[in-house]
Amino acid sequence: MTQQVSPQTIPADLQAFIRAVLKDPRLQDQLKAAPDQKSLVELAVQLGRAKGYSFTSENLEAMMVQQNRSAECSTIDSLTEQLPIQPASAW
Repeated sequence: MTQQVSPQTIPADLQAFIRAVLKDPRLQDQLKAAPDQKSLVELAVQLGRAKGYSFTSENLEAMMVQQNRSAECSTIDSLTEQLPIQPASAW
């Protein structure tokens, strides 16, 4: 049985990056331009590093797999729907 990802098992920098993406329409647009899941993951890691976040493609892929969602996630909208965290505005 696949375990659900809890916020405690997701690297803090990945959680912080996702929150940053949810607040920044430019980042969202950049990620939405990714043509497929592999490109999305690679781009997210690159953008995260450029913004000072430290997480790996494996961290992001593991989170996506553990959420029992489609492996064909190709947009940031699909990605953010998988997150076990809420946007900062919902806190």
